[in-house]
Amino acid sequence: MRMTNRAPVAIALAALSIASWSSRAIAGEQGQPAGEAAPAESTESDSAASNPLAPQAEAGGERAVYDHIVALKTRVENDTRVATAFFVADGDANATRDANAGGDVFLVTAKHAADETTARTRVLYRAPNGDSRWIELRGLFPGGRSPWVPYGSVDVAVARVDPPRESDDREGPLAMARRLALPLDSLATEPPPRGTPLEAVGYPVGLGADPPISSLVMHARTASRVVWRDGGWSRIPTLYAFPAIGAGTSGGPAFHAETGQLVGMVRGVTFDNTGGKLSELVPAFAIRAAIAEAATAR
Repeated sequence: MRMTNRAPVAIALAALSIASWSSRAIAGEQGQPAGEAAPAESTESDSAASNPLAPQAEAGGERAVYDHIVALKTRVENDTRVATAFFVADGDANATRDANAGGDVFLVTAKHAADETTARTRVLYRAPNGDSRWIELRGLFPGGRSPWVPYGSVDVAVARVDPPRESDDREGPLAMARRLALPLDSLATEPPPRGTPLEAVGYPVGLGADPPISSLVMHARTASRVVWRDGGWSRIPTLYAFPAIGAGTSGGPAFHAETGQLVGMVRGVTFDNTGGKLSELVPAFAIRAAIAEAATAR
């Protein structure tokens, strides 16, 4: 966990990491690649495919999108850093579900997390048939330089998916990213009112980031309107939420618990010496702006 001190409040930033391409399933609790290519994957249900943000009756009311959020793992010397990220694709929900559709696909996370990634960072995700799989960042982006595009002083970074080669797997890197992607139009354009119920999805303290891959869903409420903080060179929009969400969820999306709309991204925790804590979120309108900027950075 990285901290930035400020009086009288300190900001604790959760460590984050990202991943690499494997055309094989991860087998067993040890996470070893299976010896053979994964069996043909079953398709998601029609309701989940058309709207992954809606609660699914056959899943006990869970949203399919919970299994679309990826864990990021980076090996740093003798330590493994875990964080959260999510894909976003141009278009509406129906177009996003089409692996052959056009338009860009982006990987979104917190900037402080992106700064810790390498070409060998692993993106861990869940296949439609429940298999745990991974792909390295170098399998999603051209090599030789960091793919991340920052957005001013806001703690968000975006990378446009541009696989350096085609895969011989049943599901290539771009098709995988598009299948997991949230539609751009699901990102809110206006901040939610105070007291809005939220579902934050991610991998706090690394939980759920080992096979079988399974993200955690944490409930909170917005505690503020957008607060414009001093970012040195610019003002930074921030939403506060309570209760605080654990380290490892940095870069994870926060959804409106009733509508399923993405309203923000977890970036850290604010706390004081009394033990009081609030989560900090990057508002969805700032994520939209960051994606727009990354789309022009060819």
